[in-house]
Amino acid sequence: MGRNISIAISAKDNFSDAVNKMNNSGIRFNKNLEEMQAQLNAINKNRATLKLDVSEARKNLQALQKEYNAAKKSG
Repeated sequence: MGRNISIAISAKDNFSDAVNKMNNSGIRFNKNLEEMQAQLNAINKNRATLKLDVSEARKNLQALQKEYNAAKKSG
């Protein structure tokens, strides 16, 4: 005669938490990269503006030097 045998199986997922943590870390890292890129873009924009301001100041200084030299020659 046959016997009835029951087998119980228990499975535990030890990887889901780790994978979720890695995913969340990746999302935060991407967000930080986006913020840093935005800051870099703002810095580059300001740098271009400053470069234009310096160029304009240099032109003004050269014009003032010419006027000064002309005034110095005329007495």
